[in-house]
Amino acid sequence: MEQQKTSARMQQMCRVGEILLDIVLVCVALFTAFLIPFGSCAAVGVFSDADLIDSGLTVFELAVFCGILIIACAMLIGVCWCLRKVFRSTAKSGRPFTADNARYLRSAAIVMLVLTVFGYVVTCLAVSASLSITWDLAPLVFAFFFYLLSLMFDYGAALQRESDETL
Repeated sequence: MEQQKTSARMQQMCRVGEILLDIVLVCVALFTAFLIPFGSCAAVGVFSDADLIDSGLTVFELAVFCGILIIACAMLIGVCWCLRKVFRSTAKSGRPFTADNARYLRSAAIVMLVLTVFGYVVTCLAVSASLSITWDLAPLVFAFFFYLLSLMFDYGAALQRESDETL
C-alpha cells in the first residue's frame, strides 16, 4: 500500500517536473529566437560603433558574446529536453529505472560535454584583447554527474529486470 502511494506521488511529481521543463523550454527557445537575429546583426556589422560606445563592446565582441549565449541556450534546451523525456517516461510507466531513462541521462551528459567544449573553443578562438576569458567548470561537473546518474539508472534497470523475472 505504501509503495503504491510512493509510486503515485512520484508519477505526479514527474508530471509537474515535465510541465516546469516545458515552461523552461519555451522561455529559453524564445530567448534564443531573439538572440539569433541580434547576434547575426552584430556579426555582419549592422550596428554602428556609435551604438556600442556606451556598452564598451565592439561589434565583434558583441557577436562573440551572442554566439556564446546561443551555445549556452542550446545546451540548456538539449539537457531540459532529455530530462523532460525522463520525467515523461517515469510519469507514464511509474518506473524510473529503465534503459531508456539511462540513455536520456547519458544523452544529457553528452550534450553538456560537447557544447561546453565547443563553447570553450569558440571563446579561445574569438577572444580579443579586451575580452577576458573565464573558465566555468560547472557544466563539465554537471555532465560528469549526469553520466554517473545514467550508470546508476542502468544498474537500477538491470535490477528491475532481474526482479521482474524473479516474480
